[in-house]
Amino acid sequence: MYENNWESLNSRKVPEWFGKAKFGIFIHWGLYSIPAYAPIKDYAEWYGYSCNMENCQTEAQEKYKAFHKEHYNSRPYYDFVNEFTGHRFDANKWAELFKRSGAKYINFVSKHHDGYCLFETKYAPGLNSVECAPKRDFLMELKNAMEGTGVRFGVYHSVYEWWHPYYLEDPEKYALEHLHPMLKELVEKYQPNTLFTDGEWEHTSDVWHSTEFLQWLYNESSVKDFIVPNDRWGKETRGRKGGNFTTEYGIIDVYLGTERRIEDVELDRPFEGVAVLVAPLVLIRRRAVKTIFQLKNFSIHFVTLFPRVVTSFLILALMVTVQFRPLWRSVF
Repeated sequence: MYENNWESLNSRKVPEWFGKAKFGIFIHWGLYSIPAYAPIKDYAEWYGYSCNMENCQTEAQEKYKAFHKEHYNSRPYYDFVNEFTGHRFDANKWAELFKRSGAKYINFVSKHHDGYCLFETKYAPGLNSVECAPKRDFLMELKNAMEGTGVRFGVYHSVYEWWHPYYLEDPEKYALEHLHPMLKELVEKYQPNTLFTDGEWEHTSDVWHSTEFLQWLYNESSVKDFIVPNDRWGKETRGRKGGNFTTEYGIIDVYLGTERRIEDVELDRPFEGVAVLVAPLVLIRRRAVKTIFQLKNFSIHFVTLFPRVVTSFLILALMVTVQFRPLWRSVF
């Protein structure tokens, strides 16, 4: 039995299947897919955050706000709840293409930092795809469609939410009364093979009560024998604590004052190298995409540079433009 401390939890070995799964697919899809905009080198899923900034701190945030004003005037971000319908989303087509791609697992965004959930949950009333316009549980549809494909179903889940009242009031209260119950509900109902958490960087793991959750995950959950969580459980944990370690473009973190890279860490477990092949993560309808040749060269270079890295590409954009071209015009 694992104890409620990092020494004990870190002794759990990453399940063997993950070390053999060298290629995964990461899908970002949500309210931010309606405007489908981001400045160069920025991420479209941060659209809502930047549009809500009273005083912009970066040039990118100013561009977000200018774009929103031009196309949507003063409409609030959450108006996209009514437009995001996914009425032609076809989980079976997605699953078949995942299989054909050669991927061994996927991470599907269950909830990003805006708090909108693509699954049925009692912890996000009025802000989930079952209650809102789609009237559908996208996670369950995709999970069911992927059975028998040989591609493992997994999820991404944001630790924090920009505007949740509990988080704004008391992050610890938010963790115990909102985050943990929602995560347990997600894990038990959808039984993912991966749990890619993110958005942990504003607080240390003790504020998030991360060891408490992981103790439950490893000892009591229905997925305890095969689930692979990552290392994003507090601003001090990346590349140090948790399940598999993660890196983006070789960078592990910058949250403790200095930049740490993959070369700075002893590789005692699989690394998941997150790389955006088309920036940003979702397809930007107003931007040309890289060719298949360029993408192939990039992936070869990445795996050669970090041969022990488990590569997981955030490529809804790649799949849409290269493999999912028929789906792009029908997915909303």
